[in-house]
Amino acid sequence: MRPALALVTLFLTVPEAPAADVPAADKVVLTVVVKDKRDLAVPDLKPGEVEVTEGGSRRPVESLLFVKPGEAPEGVPSPGNLVSLVFSGLDANQQKRARQAVEELLRHDLGKGTEIAVFRIGLQLWTVQPFTSDLGLVRQAVDKATSSMDQALGEPDAAARKLVAETLGQLATGKADPAALSRAEVLGRIMRQGDRLLRQQQEGSALYLLMAVAKGQSAAPGRKAVFYFTGGLSVSSLLNDFFKSTISEANRARVAFYGIDVSGLAIDSEAQAAREAVADVSKDSVNASPLEGGGTTREKAQLGERMEASARANWKQPLKELSESTGGLAVLDANDFRKPMERIVADLGGFYEVTYAPASTTWDGAFRSVQVKVSRGGTKVQAGNGYIATPPDESGPILGYEMPLLDALKAAEPKKDFPIAAGTFAFGSTPEGREVTVVAELPFASFKVTTDPKTKLYKLHFALLALVKGADGKAVERVSQDYPVEGPVDKLPQLRQGNVVFRRKLVVPPGRYTLELVAQDRESAATSVHRAPLEVPGAQGLAVSSVVVVRKMEPAPPLPPGAPEDPLRGEAMRIVPSLDDPISKATTAKLPVYVVVYPLAGAGTPQMTLEFSADGKAEGRNSVMLPAPDSDGRIRFLAPIPIDRYGPGRHELKVTVRQGGSQAEEKVAFTLQP
Repeated sequence: MRPALALVTLFLTVPEAPAADVPAADKVVLTVVVKDKRDLAVPDLKPGEVEVTEGGSRRPVESLLFVKPGEAPEGVPSPGNLVSLVFSGLDANQQKRARQAVEELLRHDLGKGTEIAVFRIGLQLWTVQPFTSDLGLVRQAVDKATSSMDQALGEPDAAARKLVAETLGQLATGKADPAALSRAEVLGRIMRQGDRLLRQQQEGSALYLLMAVAKGQSAAPGRKAVFYFTGGLSVSSLLNDFFKSTISEANRARVAFYGIDVSGLAIDSEAQAAREAVADVSKDSVNASPLEGGGTTREKAQLGERMEASARANWKQPLKELSESTGGLAVLDANDFRKPMERIVADLGGFYEVTYAPASTTWDGAFRSVQVKVSRGGTKVQAGNGYIATPPDESGPILGYEMPLLDALKAAEPKKDFPIAAGTFAFGSTPEGREVTVVAELPFASFKVTTDPKTKLYKLHFALLALVKGADGKAVERVSQDYPVEGPVDKLPQLRQGNVVFRRKLVVPPGRYTLELVAQDRESAATSVHRAPLEVPGAQGLAVSSVVVVRKMEPAPPLPPGAPEDPLRGEAMRIVPSLDDPISKATTAKLPVYVVVYPLAGAGTPQMTLEFSADGKAEGRNSVMLPAPDSDGRIRFLAPIPIDRYGPGRHELKVTVRQGGSQAEEKVAFTLQP
């Protein structure tokens, strides 16, 4: 009889740590579920009945241990089941079906020690209910998560964050309950990953926050299940690499996804969605044009990529692939969830831990396919598909395309094959640190373009990464973007006249850092590295943002309600900062300057002073009347300042704000030319 494939998720047994020169793992631990014809766990396999293949190379099984959640031999840790219920993008009918699906799940005995958490993906990852065994609390949270009242989810999320902080705070007192502490650590990791990956998010894709739920559980023992209730999962070509990395990170964290399609048998609605996507692209084709000054919007630069995405608008296939590639199960085109939930609950009945030595111990960014075969007949099996060999990194998952970029940063003599301009701007504070906006700009003309005379399309492909390092060389924040760009050949001259603008908001604790930026043409391997010191000031009490010299203002669509704030934009306009560009006096009569003041509550009206200097000599001083604070207590100041009295050369503007007995100041340097 042909050997069966076993359900497998995998975990590299290496603690999470910064990625610099991390040695590769010498062991891989898989969690394997094998069931019989009655959907019951098979608990008595022998090592000789299990075969592991990695990258086509058979690997000897070094150990095989069956684990039943909630039960274990004496002296062996026994994890319970961690189950995460995640909801996103649901209309009224889908919300109803999602609640029905959850009820079918909760009708079953999920096993001893099972704890369930409830999350909602929207403008952020909301924790609606921390891990609990209280099914009443779970049901209440599901009702909230399947509502349309996103704004109401901020309160339970804030309560969950407070609970995590308080529980972890008990660690120092020695009075923390071990089980509660363990769950708080897991939830805290999920929250941190969610906050970080939200800053990395592209196209508003739920993938980033799904990865956060998976990666956040990497340190928890056992096999974890994530039930994702959605109307479908769209993955454009721009997100292909991230989709593969999401699967890899889930496998490494021993997390199995169960994609639950709650759209039902709604074939007509899928066809309509595809038609709307094509219509949307057609509209953009008519409107596409470069912006003033040669810049190009991200939407217009990626017009061709969106055409490809609209042509593959089957949103259920990625959901199926995510589930099956992580050892889970996808429930598609179902209006009755009874039988699917019976099958899924059977997966929670027990698993094997299989240990083997990997075929390679090198972190090379390559995909390592993994197969597990079980020779015993009569078994029903599924299989995960492997992992990407990237080193673990607490600052976030390292994606496959990031590996050559990180290698380029390690070079003794960094390459500068094309120009990169960059700037950093500190704004408000969070409990984790200051919000720092990184802006980088580079010309599209730097990258190799290929054209297809038959399709009359051009293609180019590049990637960009920004890394913030502490004084000890460890990564504090890392963000990146992969840019596969495609479009009509007749639009190529417009594109090559413009610049790509990379903008990300980071959260960095006060201190001194180094910002490293690297861009690479993925076709020609041309690479440029930019390094600059980054000093993040504290913001205790009265504070002022970085001083932004404004290059121009451009129209921007309004932010949706509850969206993360962008400090460089207003209701309908976006500020484009000057990245230390020389300023022509012949064409610029006034210098637009933008700052945000964070005043003390109840301390009186703050006063602002502007002081210009050159070579340490004072050139001018002016007091400014500030407007009243807005509804969030901040004062946004944007004003054009005459520069006709200042000669060519390097100048400095110091902004000082005083309120009561407090004072805060920031400086910016700029260059004037005739």
